[in-house]
Amino acid sequence: MSDGACSVEYSEAWIDVAAAVEYLGATHRPGLTVWDALAEAVRWWIEGASWQADAGRGGGSLPWSDPDPLRTALESLLGVVGPAGTLDGHDLPTVVDGALCGWLDAMAEAFNDGSRFARRA
Repeated sequence: MSDGACSVEYSEAWIDVAAAVEYLGATHRPGLTVWDALAEAVRWWIEGASWQADAGRGGGSLPWSDPDPLRTALESLLGVVGPAGTLDGHDLPTVVDGALCGWLDAMAEAFNDGSRFARRA
């Protein structure tokens, strides 16, 4: 796994994703939803995992324009991540948390001068 988990409880990552989606949907990426963010984060995580696993074989091949990107991303994720307790296996909450944290870092860098997105009080 290339990205570290944001929190032990995982809920903190979802709060940060909601803040990022609220900002990005109102400014740079109209129509963005938390489900779009999750699909994108998982796809990026898979691309990173498959790039590491398939180094030298030409990179990833995820379809970026399909009618149900979240389904495709989650199906692909299940094919890439080994079950928890096996060699190189991980539990899915940790993988998804790591993927979301990587997505948050990339969005903060690209659209918020590297700062975390503000949460509503």
